[in-house]
Amino acid sequence: MISFNDAHRLTLEHIQPLSAETVALLTGEGRIVGRDLASKVDAPSSNHMAFIQLGLPGLQKLAGDLSPGLPQTPAIMAETVTGQLDWTQFIHGRLITGTQPAVFQPLKYQSRLQEMAYTEAIGKIPEGLDQIPAGSEVMVQKLIL
Repeated sequence: MISFNDAHRLTLEHIQPLSAETVALLTGEGRIVGRDLASKVDAPSSNHMAFIQLGLPGLQKLAGDLSPGLPQTPAIMAETVTGQLDWTQFIHGRLITGTQPAVFQPLKYQSRLQEMAYTEAIGKIPEGLDQIPAGSEVMVQKLIL
């Protein structure tokens, strides 16, 4: 049996098809659809993001989810965000609702742990782009419903 502490290091060779309950347990006793998502809080933010982007959808697919991954929604970028041209960068942010589409406001806390704690949505600067200008419409992954 794979422990919760090892859940972020899961590979396909180590697991059998999983039930939704087992997937919820492996994601920190969080619940997958319409509920909280938890990860190991002392892991570096890159491990946290790798688990959300790669591990969670893999576990969901193995559990029979027909559309694995976090739900996505369109949003307007509140401010210009920059990244590196040669890799994909994920951005922690909040969704400001009340308009259609919502506004994605990137978080800028002094610590990555604070950013992770207050994240409501995840934006992305894809490889090949080094910035997304303010006012651009983007798809963001929702961590809250």
